[in-house]
Amino acid sequence: MGWLARPQVATAAVNLAPWVNGSPPKYVTAGSAYWFEPSSADLNGQTLKFSIIVVAPTSNSVTLSWRAPTQNVDGTGITDLMGYHVAYGTASRSYDTLLYIEGASITSAVIEGLPRGQYFLQ
Repeated sequence: MGWLARPQVATAAVNLAPWVNGSPPKYVTAGSAYWFEPSSADLNGQTLKFSIIVVAPTSNSVTLSWRAPTQNVDGTGITDLMGYHVAYGTASRSYDTLLYIEGASITSAVIEGLPRGQYFLQ
C-alpha cells in the first residue's frame, strides 16, 4: 500500500489595519503655537506615515516633536536607540529630504525654509 501525501495549506499573513485617532483644533491664531498629538498604532509593527499641511506659514518653518519610544514592537525594552530619521517631501511616498536626528534623548526638531504647501513626513 502506498503512502498518500498530505495536502499543505498555505495561509497568508493577516495585515491588520492601523489606526489614528484624535481631533485637532479646527482653527489656530496666526503666530501662536499649534499642538496636535494623535494616538496611533499598527498592530503589525509597520511604519505609520503622517502628513502636515502648511496653510499659511508665518515663519516658513515647522517644529516637530514626539515622545521617545520605550519598547520594541515585540514588547521588549529599547536599549540601543541611536536617533531618529525624518523623511519629508511634497509628494506622498516621495520623500526628497532626509533629516537625521542624532541622539535618543532628542524629542523635537525644526525644519526651516519651507515654502507654502503640503508636506508628507515619515
